[in-house]
Amino acid sequence: MSTIENTIDLTPLVGPVLELVAAAVTGLVGAALKRWLGLKSANEIRAYVDVAAQNAAKIGKKRALEKFGHLDDVTVHNAALDFGLRYMVELVPDGLRYLKITPEKVRDLVEARMS
Repeated sequence: MSTIENTIDLTPLVGPVLELVAAAVTGLVGAALKRWLGLKSANEIRAYVDVAAQNAAKIGKKRALEKFGHLDDVTVHNAALDFGLRYMVELVPDGLRYLKITPEKVRDLVEARMS
């Protein structure tokens, strides 16, 4: 009597399965660590940066008004924008880095809120 042996080699599946398990564990550990350390989500950081941009625009206008007495020309507008940009970069540098917001985008954020 002859015996037929059928075997299936699962070795090629081991690598991808281990990668999936490692990714899942890393994600769970990362989320737990963020909660434990009190770190903010990307949406919370975006909201914080948005408020900072609004405040930067207000501060920039206020300082330009104090210095020039008006906001009527391009030079004064640029000075107000410069005050606001410096304020924002000093206020939320980590949020800007985390969200990968470029200096040009910071300028756009503040300038959009100055109108």
